Amino acid sequence: MTETDSREAVMRADPEKQARFAALADGPYLDQTVAANRAYLTAAVPDPVATESVAWALSCLPKTGVGRLSTLNMKRMEAFVLFQPEDADSEDVGGFMVVRESVLRRYVGSGRSVEEQHPHLEFGRYLARRLTTRRDPS
Repeated sequence: MTETDSREAVMRADPEKQARFAALADGPYLDQTVAANRAYLTAAVPDPVATESVAWALSCLPKTGVGRLSTLNMKRMEAFVLFQPEDADSEDVGGFMVVRESVLRRYVGSGRSVEEQHPHLEFGRYLARRLTTRRDPS
């Protein structure tokens, strides 16, 4: 058994993690959560099986936010997060993903904008800024 296999076996045997998965499985959102995470991994990660726990990790019912169904981290960055519906009458989960605009545009193609092609989605833009520090002259 490799070190990675050993760490994975310990993680999967964690009673708290098992309880959180059981809670998700007992609720109404398991199928949507699994399907969405599978679709994201298929589209965004070249070899999800080989890179699990090395390049990405998936948390079930994470404690990092109220109403979260899952959080997929790429290294330390939250890249794909799913939430329970805000409206009690809705059956559709919501969420957000982080994707470089140039990559998104490559898959959209020319013609109408991504916003026009997907009016049911909300798009926000985060401008990455390089942080610089100045030396203290003293």
